Amino acid sequence: KTFTHDSYSCRNNKGTHRAIDKFKEYFHKVSQNNTKTCWVLKCDIKKFFALEEHFDADPGTYYQAFTEVDKTGEKVFERDLTAWLSYFTGVVAIELVKIKEKVKRLSLDSRLKLKIGRQIPLSERQMRIVEYITDQGGVGMAPLKSLLRMVSEDTILRDVRDLVDKGILKKQGSTKAARYILASK
Repeated sequence: KTFTHDSYSCRNNKGTHRAIDKFKEYFHKVSQNNTKTCWVLKCDIKKFFALEEHFDADPGTYYQAFTEVDKTGEKVFERDLTAWLSYFTGVVAIELVKIKEKVKRLSLDSRLKLKIGRQIPLSERQMRIVEYITDQGGVGMAPLKSLLRMVSEDTILRDVRDLVDKGILKKQGSTKAARYILASK
């Protein structure tokens, strides 16, 4: 990997203070004496998510954002980065939603461990079922079928029965009118 001259991360004599000094130097040029908007990106996220995967999945849009920026000025410091920043922040937002979902699943796993007293392996479908029932307070089969549209009713029923057997869910009622709620310890 390479850094541009203006990257200030984990490099000798390229710390935060040096970055701020460089920003002050460029600020008046780029903002045309404070008449245009300037952008500074400061990120310090290590291996939490990989934006490259998102960029690689749709290289056309990625390069289009750069192309739009290139059209806005001859010199690099004169260019309007709005198109790129709009694209980039959209990608970050998508990745942050994924992170939120991961954290939510980890949180659910921790709560279940506290409630049940031990770690219980759950499939992705079972995690979704438990999250949904946690949010809704209790559900019947119809909402679960809507939640898991690409899964057969028999498979959903098997997952729900497994969750009941593991002590995570409790069945209220019988036959088609049965509802499932979180089991209390």
